[in-house]
Amino acid sequence: MFPLDEIQLSDALLVERARRGEKDGFESLFDRYYERIRQYAYRIVLEHHAADDVAQETFIRAARKLPGLEQGVAFLSWLFTIASNVARDYLRRQQSQRAKAFAAYQEQGGGERPSESQCAPTNQQTRLLRAMQALSPSQREAVALVYFENCSHGEAAKRAGCAESTISWRVFLAKRTLKKLLTS
Repeated sequence: MFPLDEIQLSDALLVERARRGEKDGFESLFDRYYERIRQYAYRIVLEHHAADDVAQETFIRAARKLPGLEQGVAFLSWLFTIASNVARDYLRRQQSQRAKAFAAYQEQGGGERPSESQCAPTNQQTRLLRAMQALSPSQREAVALVYFENCSHGEAAKRAGCAESTISWRVFLAKRTLKKLLTS
């Protein structure tokens, strides 16, 4: 048996405390990982308030599901999986709400959506944000895991709940799209 590194061992002990109902167990895990999960969520949903909501919902779900966490599963990987699912759910709801709002706008005599050229970015950060918005949610998730969380494609696949080749393909497509959008 390989020794667990200090953080994993510490996470395992905190998870065990939380399972026993000790308040400081889950609070310590929350304090340790909330900001990291919030930043990850932002890289997927691209809105600060939404990232806060996703992070909070992630920890709510984690608290509820903690008794079912399998022994030996790394808490942080499990938490990223929950965060990915919560972010996907959020994006699906937003897409549905935007479609309904746009349909209502058009029914009231509204015009067409402005073209991309009419929404020209004013600085490099805005250009990057718009380029990231052009990616599919699954591509943003792959980019966030591989480039911002420094996961291998294999680890990113576990966290995203898909095959490693799927992560590799999503990263490839995302890089191609970003290069095209940022160099034009």
